[in-house]
Amino acid sequence: MTWQPCPPGPAKLWCWRPRESRTRSTRWRCRRSPRSPPANGSGCRRHRPECRAPAGGTDDEWEFVADRIAPLLCLTGRAADLRVALARDLDRLPRTLAAMREGRLDSYRAGLIGTEAQHLCDPQVAVLEEMLLPDEPVLDRFGREVPDAAGLTSTKLKARARRAVAHIDPDALRRRAERAPEGRFVFTRPGTEPGMTQWCADQPTHVSAQAWAAIDALARDYLARDAATAHRRTLDQARADAMIDLILGHASVTTVLELTVPVPSEPGIVGVELPRHGILPMEVVDRLVNGCDTPLRRLLLDPVTGQVLRSDPTTYRPNAALARAVRTRDGTCRFPGCAVAATGCDLDHVVRFPDGPTDEANLMAVCRHHHRLKHQAGWRVRMSPDGVCTWTTPSGVDHVSRPRDYRDLAA
Repeated sequence: MTWQPCPPGPAKLWCWRPRESRTRSTRWRCRRSPRSPPANGSGCRRHRPECRAPAGGTDDEWEFVADRIAPLLCLTGRAADLRVALARDLDRLPRTLAAMREGRLDSYRAGLIGTEAQHLCDPQVAVLEEMLLPDEPVLDRFGREVPDAAGLTSTKLKARARRAVAHIDPDALRRRAERAPEGRFVFTRPGTEPGMTQWCADQPTHVSAQAWAAIDALARDYLARDAATAHRRTLDQARADAMIDLILGHASVTTVLELTVPVPSEPGIVGVELPRHGILPMEVVDRLVNGCDTPLRRLLLDPVTGQVLRSDPTTYRPNAALARAVRTRDGTCRFPGCAVAATGCDLDHVVRFPDGPTDEANLMAVCRHHHRLKHQAGWRVRMSPDGVCTWTTPSGVDHVSRPRDYRDLAA
């Protein structure tokens, strides 16, 4: 099975048809914007009449391009398709292309911008690039420069691009969210090692969040039990066991969902974000709040930084409330680029105790590896009152790590 062009009328993101009836040109035309093409032919090149294949014919300019480059670069057909798709997307993304030429943006992250741009017309794409790659540095309320798209990881870039699209055209995002459940699936495939099977799924966010919360909570119960035994599982292993036990009915668990809400809420807000899962349209939030048995916890966010607004008293050793506050603020290990979850990290004093207090302004989550790096490899760390950590290498180079922006989890 493969993609085929969408039918006339309101566009759908993807359709299917048997592989034997495929032509590569149809795959270009299926990647349409959620809105119908403008009547005057403006907008994405793929939507303009002159860029579509004539009736009964093929798009001579693009149909066989991927076939020509695939053997030259030793690529599969799919990989060659992606290369050509990126090239076509960059035709509408001059700032993104310039960042690639300057070596500030790699092709994968550029492709993430291109994917979000596919749902916008040309004037909106220009606004998207201005938001992601501005001409002048953007400063936060503390006067510090906010990294542009070239300074973000792929996960954060995808989240920022999607938030930008929600700001530029919230109706388009709502329509995408409404249609998205039609594409839900689950399948298995052979694992990377003999005797193992991989699971892949795409599920609506509101049910996926409940399922993941149950898996994670049960997994952490397993880890707590393992602490008293010689056989100790990793968190990944415990989650895998928890998923199967819940599916087969061998276990039950009570858990809590967290919703992140900016304070104050922006007018015309598209939805509420679930950490690790994405944006929930307000209609889905209503169903979740009124028809969900899972308890909900609300995280109030600073609308500028995306950080959790919370404070706790100081103690010598962090109590449960303080530890939870620090880990919630940080989200992951505070070493730049490290993705180890804060729940699995040590809590370390930025300024060594007793010279520094045990409070949120002097505690950070660091994984065991980077904890050792801080104390044994000559690195230095300082943290600003709003939680921004600056790591300095032994040679004097600074790297900045910011508290988790929970809006980035919308990806």
